Amino acid sequence: MDSALLQDLSFKGSQFTWKKRKIMEHLDRAISFSDFVKENWRAYASMSTVHSEFTDQVKRWNKDVYGYIAICKKLLTKKLHSIEIKRDRSNSAYLSQVEMEIREDLENVLHHEEIL
Repeated sequence: MDSALLQDLSFKGSQFTWKKRKIMEHLDRAISFSDFVKENWRAYASMSTVHSEFTDQVKRWNKDVYGYIAICKKLLTKKLHSIEIKRDRSNSAYLSQVEMEIREDLENVLHHEEIL
């Protein structure tokens, strides 16, 4: 969340908010990017101007942060698929290590995607 300039608003209560048989998940999340708002909300202009400028900043942030995540996810998925094909032909320790590194990178990207 730090890399996306977000702040966890925390949660009080049960660890899980959804349960079905043995599956339990924490579905609700609350995040804030108050520093971003403070830096990009201009109170000196008309409300329509402020809203328009702020919307532009949020769109830019979304493209820079979330767009980057989507690109990384797509690239890592392609790399992983390519390595899996190569490993099917040759079971080398090097390819196994590369696959593991790509999987770790992909897990990190997926975690960031989940946060956003």
